[in-house]
Amino acid sequence: MDLRSKRKASVGTTSLSSKRRTISAVTEQTMAHKTISFRGPTIQVTVGKGNENPAHTYTVLRELLTTDSELFRRMLQTEFKEGKEGAISLPDHHPDTFDLYLQYLYLRKLFTAERFVNHDTFDSEGLEGIELEKHINQRIYNQKAMALVDAICLADYLQSDDFHNVAIDALIESSEYYGYWLVDPADVSRVLESGVSKLIQLVRDFLVYQNSPYKLEKGDIESEMASTFYKSAVPEANKLLNGTGRPDGRPWETNRCQYHRHPVEGSGLADDVRKDFHVVMR
Repeated sequence: MDLRSKRKASVGTTSLSSKRRTISAVTEQTMAHKTISFRGPTIQVTVGKGNENPAHTYTVLRELLTTDSELFRRMLQTEFKEGKEGAISLPDHHPDTFDLYLQYLYLRKLFTAERFVNHDTFDSEGLEGIELEKHINQRIYNQKAMALVDAICLADYLQSDDFHNVAIDALIESSEYYGYWLVDPADVSRVLESGVSKLIQLVRDFLVYQNSPYKLEKGDIESEMASTFYKSAVPEANKLLNGTGRPDGRPWETNRCQYHRHPVEGSGLADDVRKDFHVVMR
């Protein structure tokens, strides 16, 4: 790494460290504002199904689930089977993703942790030096980004506004940190299949504001849905480049709130349990 790269990395590390300290202090103050009882009733949540996605059963405080998730709040009403039995099944989701959700519920933090990154699967392809480092960083980013896409899908299913928002923020900050964006055809297809409108909007903005129109017009996209999505972004990207150029501030920098979920008035979720939280990137 040359001197300029070292200096850039040092500045980035210092900035990130300062950001962590600032947000952590806010989080600690917020956590002190409201506590929960660990002696309250619990719920059995079984996540996963089948050989490829083995089920795991969690025991979770009922209050944590019902104050965060509109789905849990409704399902655990006493007139429903789940409420009477104190058990819920989520067969279409993965335990790894539910682990992230529980981290958020109990710690008010979301770790885009290395446990999602299997370095043994990385094929160096004969690369060395900076090229090898770039290859590894891209693989790390891809695995983290996919874990966060799964988290956003779970948040959408659970109707958890705060979990969605912290996962969206983690995806944006991971993209900025690694310098890669969720725009490869396979990734775009997965995002489109999720049906999560805020996530789709974010990825489209990644395409328009962070990528070359030439790349968007590549003809090797297998998914017709992804191909249409790419082509729809080309005119807007060209318009920016041929006019005044792309703005210095990207949409996710100037107005991140547009990618967030917001509570529906009268949803029944208590306002005093909506806290600040922070993202921890490793």
